[in-house]
Amino acid sequence: MTVVVETTEIYAHDFHLAVFGSIRPILCAPEYVRRMRRHYYFDIEKILNWDEEKKNKLIDFLVEVVSAPNFYDEDFEFWLEEVERKLQELKVFEEFNRLKGYLERIDQKQREKIVDIAVNRIMSSIDTILREFVYQMPSVDEKSLKELFVVGSMLRVVRRLLEYYRRSRDKKILTLATVLILRFAAYVRGKIGINDLMRDMSISVSHLREGILSDDTFGDIVCNMQQIPT
Repeated sequence: MTVVVETTEIYAHDFHLAVFGSIRPILCAPEYVRRMRRHYYFDIEKILNWDEEKKNKLIDFLVEVVSAPNFYDEDFEFWLEEVERKLQELKVFEEFNRLKGYLERIDQKQREKIVDIAVNRIMSSIDTILREFVYQMPSVDEKSLKELFVVGSMLRVVRRLLEYYRRSRDKKILTLATVLILRFAAYVRGKIGINDLMRDMSISVSHLREGILSDDTFGDIVCNMQQIPT
């Protein structure tokens, strides 16, 4: 078991929140939805109380979609659409699917508020995982250090994308962050390797440096990648 896998098991709540909340932001805002007096809250509560087996079954399904051999043949928007298309075919996750329609039907102001709450909570979950990575670094072997460098750098890119979304409301940026979170989950589940994550990050950083990733952040990530043991 790798250090990253161990960390996501220890912080399973944060891991699940980041993955599920990126697909269904409304899951991150149960208190807000309850104050709205919407019946949607009951589906949210039901999903949050799923047992670990069902949560893991959904994660396994999601990562299977984004681990396709032809992943790099399509853009990130295609893969998010593919996730939604395949989700709609599954009755076992019916309440999860219903949340998409709920979010689309409420007014724009409320929808933006829910997405903002979700982005903040996902960033907080990422911060929790990153702090554990930093804590683990001094005591791990060279192979684990490489893993922590790559996965940690990728999560920092995701976090910066989410920060940028809060300022820009650019839905394409949110889509990119969502797919990268799913790819992180695919790595945790052993569906893709460390080199795949490095390629994901390289593609993302090269396209997003201008206006999104500051020079300092870009330099830190490049520096980290250069220090990765080979």
